[in-house]
Amino acid sequence: MTFQKQQLDVSAVKPVLDGFYTAAQRAKEGKSHHQTLFLNDLKMDVTGKCASIKGVKLRTKEGEIEKDQKEVSKVINQAKKDFCDKFVDQMKSRFPAEQTTIATSFAALGLKNLSFLSKEEVAEMETLIQHFGEDKKIGNVTSKAVIDGAE
Repeated sequence: MTFQKQQLDVSAVKPVLDGFYTAAQRAKEGKSHHQTLFLNDLKMDVTGKCASIKGVKLRTKEGEIEKDQKEVSKVINQAKKDFCDKFVDQMKSRFPAEQTTIATSFAALGLKNLSFLSKEEVAEMETLIQHFGEDKKIGNVTSKAVIDGAE
């Protein structure tokens, strides 16, 4: 939901992504409040071979899960792990670390006199100067530097 805001400070992207990655890791480890609720609602039928949540039978793409409770837990944990891994992979491919570092560096350009920059903000400015001060080549296309990084 964070990225669906109309106005998101570009320098907030990296901290938000770090929060996503932490939440995904916690979910993968089973340390999520909602997972506890989910497991509390997990019920087995009288045969002990069919799991359901609030009356809805659990299914995979192959069909209903017809296993004992220990096996059902393994299937659920594997699905959770796979989902979290794919989520993190997709987020990292959409927001590469180098690009988010550059976006976060824009915070140094806040509305204040540049002579009052902190050490962290000077480092952010150097990141921007380095990125925009050199030619970038993607495939067969080369984009010229936007600024003179040597100055």
